[in-house]
Amino acid sequence: MVHVRRLAMLLWLSSLLAPTALSHRGDQQRGYEVALSAIGGLLAFPAVAIALPLVLLSLATNALFIVEGVRLARPGDRALSLRHAIFLLCALLLNVGVVWFHASTPSGLVNLLALLQFPGVYLWLLGFALLATSAVYEQRVFFTGLSSRLALVSLVAAAVVAAVFGIMLLVHR
Repeated sequence: MVHVRRLAMLLWLSSLLAPTALSHRGDQQRGYEVALSAIGGLLAFPAVAIALPLVLLSLATNALFIVEGVRLARPGDRALSLRHAIFLLCALLLNVGVVWFHASTPSGLVNLLALLQFPGVYLWLLGFALLATSAVYEQRVFFTGLSSRLALVSLVAAAVVAAVFGIMLLVHR
């Protein structure tokens, strides 16, 4: 799975160089320019972190790739820990949600309505998806057990909802 993690790292690095968004002036911005403008905006106006905490968290998820780059630079093939796998899954879900939300609403520094037109965002999300997939695969015993328990709990919840709905129909008549 080291090769998948290296590919994810390559995708993340290429997302920094790929066109990612349009500025308000209409110029194409590369991924690193979008990240630097977000960091600059946060440093200039720290109150933005209160208004847009998910964007701040999404920006911070890039630190997971920096950690992964350090891990890949060290010799030896160590599997990702369960904690790392859970962080990566949460980061992937957070980033997809932030991109989806901001692509549908106007925002400040970048014209995020045009966000989905450029390959940088897709490369960035694909890098997270590959890294999270690698982490889940390396911890597949845990996630297999978790998914079977979630399926059982979902069936119980569906049965309870169906029973309550049936009782409501019977009582309402």
